[in-house]
Amino acid sequence: MKSIQPCGDSPTALARDPGTAGIAIEGATDYFFGRPLDENPYIRPHAADAWELWRFGWLKASFYEQMRGDEERRRWLIEPASAA
Repeated sequence: MKSIQPCGDSPTALARDPGTAGIAIEGATDYFFGRPLDENPYIRPHAADAWELWRFGWLKASFYEQMRGDEERRRWLIEPASAA
């Protein structure tokens, strides 16, 4: 499994206009429905802020899923094995 790093602070577009959070949510949703990162529906030269927000949401969702998966593996696999 590849290591996914947190994607850092919120994009500047989100800081300028919190109403754009929906695009980040769209990116996170697309991640969970299986859309690859390289299939960002926004075209960077024409919609740079939307492109950045979608990518931010996708990367955050990926990072949080990995963190949660690590927690579940510890809970269900590692802890019972160490108690035996």
